[in-house]
Amino acid sequence: MRSLAHALLCLVATLSVTHRVIAQSPTSGRALERTIRYEYRIFHPGDGPSGAVTCYVPLPWDDTRQTTRYLLHTETGFERRFTDAQGQELLEYRFAAIPERSFVEVGFTVGIQLDDRTWPRPGPPDRRPTERLSGELRAHYLAAESNYSMDADAMRATAAELVAGADSDLEKVQRIYQHITENVRYVRDGRWDPAAEVLRRGTGSCSEYNYLLSGLCRLAGLPTRCVGGSASRTDELPCTDTVFHRWTEVWLDDYGWFPLDCSRGANPRRGPERHFGRVGDDLLVWCRQPGGDDGLLGWEYRAQIHRDGTGPRLRTSHRARWFDFVDRREIEAAVRWLERGGKRVPEVDALEAALIAWDRADATQRRRAVEALAAAGRPEALRRALDLDEPDRILERLCDDRLHPKIVGIDDDRWAFRNWFRDHEARLHVVGEAFTLRRE
Repeated sequence: MRSLAHALLCLVATLSVTHRVIAQSPTSGRALERTIRYEYRIFHPGDGPSGAVTCYVPLPWDDTRQTTRYLLHTETGFERRFTDAQGQELLEYRFAAIPERSFVEVGFTVGIQLDDRTWPRPGPPDRRPTERLSGELRAHYLAAESNYSMDADAMRATAAELVAGADSDLEKVQRIYQHITENVRYVRDGRWDPAAEVLRRGTGSCSEYNYLLSGLCRLAGLPTRCVGGSASRTDELPCTDTVFHRWTEVWLDDYGWFPLDCSRGANPRRGPERHFGRVGDDLLVWCRQPGGDDGLLGWEYRAQIHRDGTGPRLRTSHRARWFDFVDRREIEAAVRWLERGGKRVPEVDALEAALIAWDRADATQRRRAVEALAAAGRPEALRRALDLDEPDRILERLCDDRLHPKIVGIDDDRWAFRNWFRDHEARLHVVGEAFTLRRE
């Protein structure tokens, strides 16, 4: 079997620039470099065979505000890397079955430069846009998809009222954006209700803001696409994102794609103007899709699964981990250490980033990584300890007398432990040689 280091080296690749978002250059603020590890877990709770599963993972875009330095992805189950009709690059994974009461994990680690970009307001263009929207694509981005509620009377009436008498497409967009940011309050409740419901109740998540904006814009004849990715949410790194973020791009003729973030614009502390034509450097863009019930991703903007036949309900989990930029060579060295050991333990950010190769590590290698993560005070050690033999004994040693009783009894249920860890990760820290929970 080829070595972990050789396998990972073969996976490292620099993505080429495939699209320009607009013809006129956005103004750039600070440019940050980050390393981000995204993992997607497919859980099988038991009670029967899972059947075959195919998984699609969208990859980060290269465009005028973000540039990929390197990309690594998990190997187990990997079939191909390809680009769909909308220019979205994806990884495809296939599994004959998901083991009962267990999970499979896929994902990527990316080193990337992110700019804080503000797009100039559309006006008479200095030159024609380099990207053209074909008739076929325009139809995709104007389609009356289910979540956009374009057949609802309230949506039709609102769109007509908002754009009546507008002198330009830009004015239409400004009116729709202002109406949404002033009349819809942000609420994250885990629901993805259609646009008409969001309009009626006046609350919504970032995805629901996208549905409402897209529905009203498309009714006004303005093509839109969904933009999804991850947000670092704090300047203190490393940090974990389990919420993720979605916003919208609208197509303006003779200009190109223009970004609008209604959910951030509705935040009174941020202000609507700050997110009309701006994408911050705390956001990773890894999916651009028209949205819809069909297609490889459907309404999802992160990884998505397709199943053959029927079987027990599978659960899925998305998680992104943000770090200060880690050089590719440091990650390669961490993989070699994971495989062979050595006197020099890798820097802990590099080791966490190298866990993209966890699927190829054996029991000894995994135990060595857990010990190193625990010694560095990283809560990731507790998550990975569940993949070792006799995890109860290991968790008992890693946790103090106050923490261990809180997790005993759930460590044999991967989904329950996932939920517990998601809710408590920010409070986990090491005192002495054991993890404990900070008091609230």
